[in-house]
Formats: sequence, structure tokens, C-alpha cells
Amino acid sequence: MSESQLQEAWAEMEKVQASGKARSIGVSNFLQSHLETILKTAKVIPAVNQIEYHPYLQHGDLLAFHEAKGIRTASYGGLVPITQASGGPLDPLLSTLAAKYGVSESEILQRWAIDRGVVVITTSSKESRLAGYLRVFAFKLTPHEVEEISRLGQQKHYRAFWLPKFDPDDRS
Repeated sequence: MSESQLQEAWAEMEKVQASGKARSIGVSNFLQSHLETILKTAKVIPAVNQIEYHPYLQHGDLLAFHEAKGIRTASYGGLVPITQASGGPLDPLLSTLAAKYGVSESEILQRWAIDRGVVVITTSSKESRLAGYLRVFAFKLTPHEVEEISRLGQQKHYRAFWLPKFDPDDRS
């Protein structure tokens, strides 16, 4: 998609919001370059950018860019380190933290994202998992624990979605 096509598509989204059919509008899977393109002509800043986000895919400076522009980051795939990329450098720490807080490793990963200022999106039809999702608000990781998860996560790169769109080691 060209820059002008991207800007035109965003202008159409702005019309939807202006018509009252949407309270807020956002994007998904946008890189910083895509956001910079639409912000050149945007009347409305995207409310959110939904991206694959977990310790093994932290997107470099994208979250700082979001924050600077007032764009919320929403994540999907936050459990990838334990569902698709287990056996990595995070495994021992996740196990230790889960035992410390009396929660599951998935709840530790969700709490890490929340403590990083990210909106966590997850799905389940199992009542026990849904109850677990609510437990993430009953505890908070220490700043050191958040940093340690981030640091260990940077030792492994794993992207679970949109593989044909990225080079194998692309961390953007």
C-alpha cells in the first residue's frame, strides 16, 4: 500500500468516527513508519495500535513512539512464550514468579504487559482461564521483575503471526 493509499484509508476511518458510527478509531499491526505516514495528514490520532507483543517480540522503540504520540498499545499473542516458544530463557523466571505470586505463568506474562503500560487482549471460552485473567489485577510485579522479564525476553526472538510479512530476525 502506498503512502497516499494509507493516508486515504485513514481519512475514511476519520469519516466513520465523525459520522458517529465509532467513538474511537485505531489500527492494527502498524509499524512506526506506517503511523508516521498517516500522522502526516491525520486529523485524528489513532487511539490504539494492536500488535503482537510479548517478551520475545518487544518491538524496539515502537511503544515509546506510541506513548509520545498518545497512542495506546494493545497486545495479542502475549502468551506465545509459553504456548509456542517454550524452552527459552524466560522459562525458569516465569516458573519462579508464578510460584512466588501463586498464579499461572500466563498470568505473569499478562501482568508483565500491563506493567509495561500495554492493554492485554486475550481470548478463552474456559471459565477457569477467564477467572485467571481477573487475577492479574490482584498482584503487581516489582520494577526489577518487569525489567528482568524484558531483559531475558530480548535474548530470544520469536514472531508467531504475520511471518511472510517480516524477515526472520525483524524485531520491529
